[in-house]
Amino acid sequence: LAAAAKRGDRFALSVLDYVTLPMAQVLNVLVGSVGIEKIIIVGGFALGVGPPYLRALHRNWIRLGSFGRTAKEIRGLVTLGIPDDHSGLIGAGILVQAGLGNSCLT
Repeated sequence: LAAAAKRGDRFALSVLDYVTLPMAQVLNVLVGSVGIEKIIIVGGFALGVGPPYLRALHRNWIRLGSFGRTAKEIRGLVTLGIPDDHSGLIGAGILVQAGLGNSCLT
């Protein structure tokens, strides 16, 4: 799917539009209710697809609207992270450092 989306395959892009709608809905609610100013998407699928994923997410979010924000403002709210595959490890390290690691392991 990622390779096909990167090539501009219409079916793959339609799948991206479908699967990014729930994410756009959730992000829209979070930004509107808690005032988040920047969202960085990480994870194997999103980063594997890359810019086509982000464009689909932006399209859906813009279609939904976001409390008076312009399309440019919505695009500026969310970006892709760096595909370094360390985000899960960093999160696990923070969990252990906070002393929560033991309760999760038992």
